Amino acid sequence: MPARLTSGYEATTQLRSVFGVKSNIVGLTSSSESEEINELVGAGRLNGCIAKPLSDVKIDSLISKGKL
Repeated sequence: MPARLTSGYEATTQLRSVFGVKSNIVGLTSSSESEEINELVGAGRLNGCIAKPLSDVKIDSLISKGKL
């Protein structure tokens, strides 16, 4: 992530608004708080989000929903 960005939230905002990225963006977070995850997905910045630790089940779930 470039030094001028302080978070993934800012990075995805710039990808969408500045660069016009339309492809799926899936976040990876250490937070398991669903409110934070829902906020990012609901704001249209992310197409999905996975909380750490990663697992095959979590990744397969996103794939089956068409998020990846």
